[in-house]
Amino acid sequence: MTDNEYKEYFKRARKEYRSGYDRMPIEELDLPISAFNQLKRNGINVYGEIRNLPDWKIAKMLFWNRKYLMEVKRRMSLFEVKKKPLRCVTPIETLGLNAYTTTLLKEFCVDSVEDLVTISAEELYDEFLGIRKTRLQHIRQKLAEKGLSLRDDPKPGNITAA
Repeated sequence: MTDNEYKEYFKRARKEYRSGYDRMPIEELDLPISAFNQLKRNGINVYGEIRNLPDWKIAKMLFWNRKYLMEVKRRMSLFEVKKKPLRCVTPIETLGLNAYTTTLLKEFCVDSVEDLVTISAEELYDEFLGIRKTRLQHIRQKLAEKGLSLRDDPKPGNITAA
């Protein structure tokens, strides 16, 4: 299908589901079979379950296949009625992490600083192979230098002695 055909298809789907887009089965997204099967195996049955997931969680469900991730995001963007506001994206390279850590994060679809700060230390340690204590401390240090922190970390400057 061409992009115009997809837009028409999704326009019809939007009419059918009206305000209940979050209840729409993911079958309506017309995803590639492998991507569709992986999402189903991970318990994703309706659009609302995938809509607000961060890219890295979707990519993990798709066995870190960036091609499938981009296709899922493209299909979702064709479906969205309202355009999401453009968000500022700061490349992960601006943190000054070592090359291996930067490459590792990018492999796991964490391409921006904004993506990184939405992840908890526990998620980094448990879900991202290759991120261990030393790398985690390095990431925390580089974020703190910029006045940022991981999702579950105290904000820099707000650390109190126990």
